[in-house]
Amino acid sequence: MFTAFPDGWAGVGLVLLRTTVGALLIFESASSVTDWHNTKILALLLVGLVICSGALLIAGYMTRYAAVAAALLSASGLVSRLTLSYGSYETGTSSILATAMMVAIVCLGPGAFSLDARLFGRREIIIPRASSNV
Repeated sequence: MFTAFPDGWAGVGLVLLRTTVGALLIFESASSVTDWHNTKILALLLVGLVICSGALLIAGYMTRYAAVAAALLSASGLVSRLTLSYGSYETGTSSILATAMMVAIVCLGPGAFSLDARLFGRREIIIPRASSNV
């Protein structure tokens, strides 16, 4: 699934990008629902999905899947903002920036400082020598 887990400054940059986007997702989606009693159940489910995606991005677990889900939800929020004058972000520009950052995370991967790197990281494969008794 992941070809490389950059470490060093590149890994630090990916941690910063992941945590920033994850926190943005959590705070923006939670603040978009102001009245919990009059909100439809589908909207609450979508908010829950976005919060879950943000938490997965912060932890760096299943990063690419979480970023794809969040990018699709953010892009749909932009479309709803343009058509219904309502969206999950304050402005359409912030929705575009969030979508672009999530696409960058999908392309770059989680980095070395993530749960994905711990679970699926670099492995050493040892090939035993062939025995000479043929």
